[in-house]
Amino acid sequence: MACYSGPNPIDTPEKRRVIWEWARPMIDKGMPMDKVADAINQHWFNGRAPAKWLYEILSGRKTPFKKAADAVWRAQKARRDIAQQAENFAKSESLGPLYKMWHGLWTAPRALATVGHFTVFPFTHAGDLAFRPASWKIFAEGLLNTWTKSTSSVKTEQLLSAMEHDQRFTLGLRSGVDMGAHSHPTGILGSFKGWSKNAWDILTVMRFELWKSAMDKSVTSEMTEEEVLDMGKHMAVWANHATGSGKGPLMHERVAPLLFGPKLTQSKINRMFGDPLETIKTFAKGDKATPAEKAVAWRRFSGAVQMTGTQLTFLAINQGINAAIAAATGSKDKHDINWSNPNRGDFLAFKAFGLNIQVPGVGTEIRNVAKVLATAFASHKELRGESRRERAADILGQYEFNKLTPSLGLGMELGFRQNWMGRPLPFSSEKGTKTRPKMTWAEFAGEHAPIPLEGPIGYFYDKMKERGMSALDATTVTKGLIMFGADVAGLQTQEEKEPAKK
Repeated sequence: MACYSGPNPIDTPEKRRVIWEWARPMIDKGMPMDKVADAINQHWFNGRAPAKWLYEILSGRKTPFKKAADAVWRAQKARRDIAQQAENFAKSESLGPLYKMWHGLWTAPRALATVGHFTVFPFTHAGDLAFRPASWKIFAEGLLNTWTKSTSSVKTEQLLSAMEHDQRFTLGLRSGVDMGAHSHPTGILGSFKGWSKNAWDILTVMRFELWKSAMDKSVTSEMTEEEVLDMGKHMAVWANHATGSGKGPLMHERVAPLLFGPKLTQSKINRMFGDPLETIKTFAKGDKATPAEKAVAWRRFSGAVQMTGTQLTFLAINQGINAAIAAATGSKDKHDINWSNPNRGDFLAFKAFGLNIQVPGVGTEIRNVAKVLATAFASHKELRGESRRERAADILGQYEFNKLTPSLGLGMELGFRQNWMGRPLPFSSEKGTKTRPKMTWAEFAGEHAPIPLEGPIGYFYDKMKERGMSALDATTVTKGLIMFGADVAGLQTQEEKEPAKK
């Protein structure tokens, strides 16, 4: 049965009050809000209301019952989170005190790195969509929801319930979209609470909307149920990968705990290698390929063209603006984009206000592939005595090292007295080289700071030295910035904190 279209006819406080009063007995008995929405839909709309209408009514907006509605939504979100964490909690409680102590030490560095991480979820997990014009609306909505609704359990629960009440939700679950009650962050991220857990849930809503949009454009009325499900499964793999959820060897139970974000890293590797290979295989099949295989292959190809063209266009505009500013101010430094040297950290990075802003998504993977390809044409002088195979292995090894969970990575750094790039740590007896100078304490602290602070900390430290501060003074000031920034990024909602003692 098709849904009604157009604006919600229940658009006045009086109309919403009538429906709320009708539904109030069910709510007071503890009926889940999605079941209440079903009942409202059947009774008032003959089962044809879109989910958006129902949750506009149940949000309590434009009624005297807004506070009561918020309390119900907040309680439902709490029940959802408790249910999702019950398994991990039960497992934790069954283990001994020594394991708990070891687990706390093991997860501490990673917990620090993820302070405030929820603020950048859309970029870290779905950053490629920012360069895909066809997905701009969904990406913008996901970003806005993360920044405006993840701080509210009420708003987050409303988004989740609306998603679960959508007519395509069940098909999405059957297709394998990583969403709903079975979508869990991996590793320590699985213990997320409050704002961070809300942001993760909102990310799954964006994943569903991306998949749903692709299905709306690909499914036709002539398709059989089997063909629709096949389309759903192929589009689910695409949507999962595009939003940082991949399946593969890195997700093995013995491998995943060693990595910082196994789901995310696996999705990036799949996007870089597995997905293009599948696309080529589909095009090679020609007419033998199924409609679902063809649809997802063209979507991947279109996405790659859009991302490449958009990124290069934006970089060219960035260079033009920087050149114009340099000409107007008489500056000799035009902050040119590094188009050709992948061995420099600013390769294909945007440049503004003295900052190098790396491309989100698979930018790191692209740079490392470019480094390996550049090694094939490097001169003996550029290789500095290494063989091409050794240089390639070094590049890939650095990439793998940087993907380790911070606890393991920090332990290896302390043992080797070098960071993942081969730079000596501050307490190392090595002096370093011109290309790999010895790290300062501030740089070392910044490298292990919460993810959203790593860039600003490095930039702040460099600027302090440029202004004539000694390395020691710059270190002292930067440490203060780290402590202050970590405190700000770690702010929690009142409901996440322990109640204040009176």
